[in-house]
Amino acid sequence: MSEEPVSAATKADVKYTDLQDDRDESHWKVLGRVSSGERVLEVGASTGYMTEALMARGCDVVALEPNADAVALAHARGVPVRCAFLGDIKDGLGRFDVVLLVDVIEHVPDAPAMLRDCLDVLGPGGRIIVSVPNIAHWSTRWSLLRGHFDYTRTGLLDDTHVRFYTARSLEALCALVGLEVSERDTTLGLFTYGAVPPWLNRVVNVSWHRRRLVRALARRRPALFGFQNVWVLRPLDA
Repeated sequence: MSEEPVSAATKADVKYTDLQDDRDESHWKVLGRVSSGERVLEVGASTGYMTEALMARGCDVVALEPNADAVALAHARGVPVRCAFLGDIKDGLGRFDVVLLVDVIEHVPDAPAMLRDCLDVLGPGGRIIVSVPNIAHWSTRWSLLRGHFDYTRTGLLDDTHVRFYTARSLEALCALVGLEVSERDTTLGLFTYGAVPPWLNRVVNVSWHRRRLVRALARRRPALFGFQNVWVLRPLDA
C-alpha cells in the first residue's frame, strides 16, 4: 500500500518493538540463517527492528505488517515497512530467496493459507524460516498441572495467539502444505526466568551457569526446554 499510515501510537501501544540482543533467542537465530545480499520477504515485520538488521547486512528486504500503528512507528524511524497482508499483494512482489515468519504463525487463523502464500513467492532453492512458540515448554506444563492457563500480554500465552503449536503439530502443519524441515533449532526463553540479583551474580555468576544449564537441557530435550522452535523449511519437491 502506498499511503502512509497515520497513527498517534507509541511503543507502549504496540507489542514486540525491539530487537532481542541475545544470541540464544529467536531474532539472532533467524538473522544468523540469512546471508548478505539475499532477497528477503519479512512477513509480520512489526516496527521494522529486524528489517533494519537485515538491511544493515546488505539484504534486499520487503517487509510487510498489517498493524497500521506498528507500521507508522517503523516509518517514523525511516524503516520501509508496508502496511499489507501477504495474500493481498503477493502477485506483484516477485520471488525471494528467504521468507521470514518470525513469531507470526501463531497469530494467524489460517496458517496453511499463509504458508501457501509464502510458497507462491519463494524462488528456486528458496527457504522459509519460522520461529514459533512451543506450547509444550516446561513452564506451560507446570502451569497446567497447577490448574492454570492464564493469558498474558506477551510470551507463550500471548493474548493475541489464536493457535498453539508443539513441535509435532508444527511439523504436521508444514507437511500439510508440502514443506519439510531442513534445519531445527530452539530458543531458551531466558528472559522469562526472572532477573538474578546483581549481588548474587557477583558471588557465583548465576546467570552464566543458568544459561549453560538451559542450553544443555534444550539440546537434550527440545520439546520440553525449547521456548520457541526456529526451523528452516524447504518445499518437498525442491
